Amino acid sequence: MAWFSGVGVYGMTSSSEIMVLYGSGELLKYKGYYVAVRGGRIIDKDKDFFTLLERLRKKYGELTDIVIEYVPDKPVELVV
Repeated sequence: MAWFSGVGVYGMTSSSEIMVLYGSGELLKYKGYYVAVRGGRIIDKDKDFFTLLERLRKKYGELTDIVIEYVPDKPVELVV
């Protein structure tokens, strides 16, 4: 099982930056939240995706270098 959800990705930030944050345990502090990541750093969070998206657009305008990642409450089992 993994905590990486891959849900809600928006922008061009590398997925390896997200994996580093998961590996460090940093994202696990935000279970149940959408977190915005830019340049390998968490810049904002919210329980509602659209509220977060609107706030980010107001603050940053273009979101091409921001990833929004959902951190699930429980581990997600990937079945292939």
